[in-house]
Amino acid sequence: MKDHVETREWSVADLAMLCLLLLVSVWVGREALFDILNRGLRGNDSTYVLFAPLSIAALIWYRRNLIRKVDYRPNLLGCLVVLVGLLLSSLGFDRDIIILWQAGVLISMIGCVLSMTGFGIFKLFGPAIFAVFLLLPLPGTIRDQIASPLQSVATGLTASVLEIFDVDAVRHGNLIVINGEQVAVGEACNGMPMIMSVGLLVYTIVFALRLSPRKRIALLIASPVIALICNVLRLVPTSLAYGLADPSIASIVYTVGGWLMIPVAVVMLFAFLMFLFAEETFVDRIAVE
Repeated sequence: MKDHVETREWSVADLAMLCLLLLVSVWVGREALFDILNRGLRGNDSTYVLFAPLSIAALIWYRRNLIRKVDYRPNLLGCLVVLVGLLLSSLGFDRDIIILWQAGVLISMIGCVLSMTGFGIFKLFGPAIFAVFLLLPLPGTIRDQIASPLQSVATGLTASVLEIFDVDAVRHGNLIVINGEQVAVGEACNGMPMIMSVGLLVYTIVFALRLSPRKRIALLIASPVIALICNVLRLVPTSLAYGLADPSIASIVYTVGGWLMIPVAVVMLFAFLMFLFAEETFVDRIAVE
């Protein structure tokens, strides 16, 4: 189906209509959206969804010069996308399929935009539109399959670091025994939020900046390594606190460490990116000489 419709600059009435459609879509899907927010605020493995809006905003900001190219172009297919999203959300609610319930609401919101802009907006802001689905928490089955090996790796690395610093720590599965106290570091800090948060940041960098394919591949490879390093940096003091200090103090160390590792991961990621640029400049200089 081709759209032979009016294409022109936006008027105040057009913008008001788009805002109204989005508000209605948010109101209809408010329960699913609140569920996404609540899952992120609970402090479990879905905390990374809180950073998804920042990723979306950054992708739009870096491409803000393209906003003027988005014309008013009403498209009935956008209305069909809204309908499909609402049907999927209803089906997910009835069948108790959480991710389908939530995804349907997001699809209907995207459909509202498409109904006013046409599908050409994907060429301009495709990465930001697809980033909307990064708001979805991973289903429990997928999360467990990823978390299980992460727990083992995190526990093993933490025990090794403690041993290097001559701390009397013994590993039993995903537990570390320090001073007779069992610390379930693998279960408490399996690294899922960190890996997903770093993944969000890498996604934003890859699509926001003009990078060569080699730099993008290097960033994708480095992101889980950086996340794992940050997770171990958090686990070592957390394990010591639970094994040697008062539980109330250990809880503070655990919470503060979780939030501190996010900026640490950001610094490490951008340091790695600067290294890639410096290395490329150095190689080019040698090639010229």
